Amino acid sequence: MQTNYQFHVPTEADRAWLAETMTAGLFTPDNAINYGIWDGSSTSVTYPLRFSRIISRVSDNVRIAWALSKVVDKATCMHAFAIHPDFRGQSLARGIVEESAHWFFSDNCPLDIESITTVTDNTLVPSNLSPSHYRNVGTEGNNTVTFITKEEDKAAKL
Repeated sequence: MQTNYQFHVPTEADRAWLAETMTAGLFTPDNAINYGIWDGSSTSVTYPLRFSRIISRVSDNVRIAWALSKVVDKATCMHAFAIHPDFRGQSLARGIVEESAHWFFSDNCPLDIESITTVTDNTLVPSNLSPSHYRNVGTEGNNTVTFITKEEDKAAKL
């Protein structure tokens, strides 16, 4: 994705790891595998697109997290994110989400993504997952919604 993390689409070989990781009960390993229909490189897609992926460290290929985003036209929204229990409490989530956003806005992503929305359920995640330069759109119930455009992201990094 950028420097520290990479992703792959979940397969049956990931089922046990997904079961260990997806402890909130909102999604299942079946969801993660069935939503893994886009490989992250094809330009031929049908919208809306669900993008399920397992994120691992580049240095040793150890799986750290699972993420699910929905892509519609030029926008993506992260719908789900889960850190494997072995890596919880290590403040890794924000860095993973930031690298994921970098990838969506980079030339490495074959889709033309212009904006990213992140929805964080504050009952499941101890803090907002979004990088600090994301705009806070608001809080609705237990959810904090943040947003950034490609241009805002680029300007924040200058």
